[in-house]
Amino acid sequence: MSPHHRHIDLRSAPKVRESLDHMLTVLSSGQIGVLLVDDGPNPAASEVAAEYARFAGFTFLRNGANRGYARTFCRSIESCETEYLMALSDDDLLEIESIGHIEDVLLRKTPAFASPMYRLGSAIYHGLSKTQAIAASEYINCSGHAPGLIYRISKVRPVPPLLLGRLDEAKADALC
Repeated sequence: MSPHHRHIDLRSAPKVRESLDHMLTVLSSGQIGVLLVDDGPNPAASEVAAEYARFAGFTFLRNGANRGYARTFCRSIESCETEYLMALSDDDLLEIESIGHIEDVLLRKTPAFASPMYRLGSAIYHGLSKTQAIAASEYINCSGHAPGLIYRISKVRPVPPLLLGRLDEAKADALC
């Protein structure tokens, strides 16, 4: 199985189909896995999931009711069976050309967290064009927008119980 899953938060069937079609070459090669989470339920999700179920490493999860981003992300961490998880929403397109470089960095440096370059339109929203350590003071600038962020599952496994507890207590910071 691939060393990382790409988590997709499903909101729009056409967008998720576009996203999966975009990465079809790496998905069909087994280079990456996909953990598709329907925080709906969205009636079209099963249809889209059925189209991609033939690929090894493709996993589909459905929440019985909308649980919100933070709870759904916790479920993704708890359900991830690979070493790394890259978070993306249904309308985020992965730069396929960068997969090899990202995997190389993950294998060589084994970071607990990585913030690859993410473009919003033509501007860089987070990340850099070079690989370097992220100082604690820079973390918020690297993670203010979740798409593309990569988490080492063994390092973030303790997070869901803490985050879910804060959500149950209605703590505002847990929603971010």
